[in-house]
Amino acid sequence: MHTNHWIKQALAATGLSLAVVLSSAAPVAAQVRLDPNRDESAGFKFLATGDVPYIDFTTTDGEVLTNESLKGKLVVVDLWATWCAPCMAALPHFKGMVEDYGDNDKIMFLGVSLDTDRATLDKTLKEHNITWTQVYDEDRNINRAWNSGMLPTIAVIAPTGEAVYVGHPMNMDAPFQEALKKYVPEAYSAEKHEAALAKAAEAAKQREIEAEKRRLAAEAQAAAAFKLGDFPLAKLDLTDIDGNAITADSLKGKVVIMDF
Repeated sequence: MHTNHWIKQALAATGLSLAVVLSSAAPVAAQVRLDPNRDESAGFKFLATGDVPYIDFTTTDGEVLTNESLKGKLVVVDLWATWCAPCMAALPHFKGMVEDYGDNDKIMFLGVSLDTDRATLDKTLKEHNITWTQVYDEDRNINRAWNSGMLPTIAVIAPTGEAVYVGHPMNMDAPFQEALKKYVPEAYSAEKHEAALAKAAEAAKQREIEAEKRRLAAEAQAAAAFKLGDFPLAKLDLTDIDGNAITADSLKGKVVIMDF
């Protein structure tokens, strides 16, 4: 997850109306909330595993999608945008999944674009041969309502309606295979599942290594920083803008105020 980096987009608010811009029609109103009966005073909440995203919106082709119409399908929702570099970097991976499973009528792949320019979206869809279903979230009401918290975000929604995975597309392989095993067993691949688990374990290991490197670097930086009682001038060897040498000896006997 820009904002982070995944990349952080500040997402808030629930229960907002959505105007979905169609290719040649007037905007269509829709509501998208985590729970249509949720008390908004309950406070801010990110979309998470176990939530049931409330769905009622229209695709760029004019198809109305609701929780009821999607019941019985394993739905993979990709919240993305053409201006989001991590989204575009993850596109080949997502496209590969569509190629592998898109023909299964029990599985649906759905993109929710946060682009503000429809022409740019349409151009990108054509240039990258993005053929799966798209929703144009021009006003970002879906993104705010679902509170994904970052882009790109994948939400794998079970045939029963609850989210079984919410996270970055590059980390979705193992959870997706687990969902296939439970809900679409004929499409499940034990080999792919094992490979995805191994990949996830290796990625976790690398994150630990990088975190340890950052910790050690921070400790070294803290150790090297000047503290009260230190004698920083002892190792001073500088040259001013006029080319004059500045050393500890040249400053001896002076009160030195250094501005970095």
